[in-house]
Amino acid sequence: APPPPPPAASSGARRLFSRAAEAVMPRLHELQPAQLLRTVVAAGAAAAHCRPLLEAASQAATAALEAFVPEQVVLLTQGSLALGGQHPAMVRLLDFWVVYFNALVENSADRADGQPDSGLPADEVAQLVRLLALVAPGHEAVFGAAGARLRKVVGQLSSSGRSSILEAFPGGTGPAFEGKEELLRAVIEAEASSAENAASARTAEEAASAEEATATAEAEAAADLALAPAVLLLLPPAPFQGFSRFPGVFREHKAKASHS
Repeated sequence: APPPPPPAASSGARRLFSRAAEAVMPRLHELQPAQLLRTVVAAGAAAAHCRPLLEAASQAATAALEAFVPEQVVLLTQGSLALGGQHPAMVRLLDFWVVYFNALVENSADRADGQPDSGLPADEVAQLVRLLALVAPGHEAVFGAAGARLRKVVGQLSSSGRSSILEAFPGGTGPAFEGKEELLRAVIEAEASSAENAASARTAEEAASAEEATATAEAEAAADLALAPAVLLLLPPAPFQGFSRFPGVFREHKAKASHS
């Protein structure tokens, strides 16, 4: 881990953020939703130095959550985590997610075409649940609603999303809510199935590679055989050694010739 900054640097940072907060806070009511969002995210990243700005900006943003799309509310939630699960701004965010996820579950139950809805991607929901488990473990309603949503889309979770769920409830611990065991069981089964599929894919790939190597070797051997006659024609003829290789036979043949 990097060493902590020297006292002078920390003091300078505090003064800088303090001046920024003094300049921005009186104008928060003038900011557009996108500007408020950026302020919350920036202040949340430096909450140790500018908590008053984070509180004021989060309060202003969460008082008008209807101005934000769910993807932006995710960022607002992440930026406000440093306030803790009991802060009024975080409570409003948690209540927002309860309503949002419950509505998604109800709408998915009404869909007859089987097509995916336009809700947050499954991995983002999983990541959100992991973060909320750290700051608001006692808010059963939000985990119940998010868990019901995740059970609907568990098949859409990537390996990263499944890891987020398992980290939020390590060994089945963590926040309690209805359907938790069912969710964890589905995630674990999906993880095992994914690992099995990955192993099968590797085996198939290795077999395909081996088959390709064999086919290449056979093709090269066939090409060598096809070239063999042409190569033989290009070789210089071997010198004829005649009977010199068989002196006994040659002398016998010569003697018979002289008597005749």
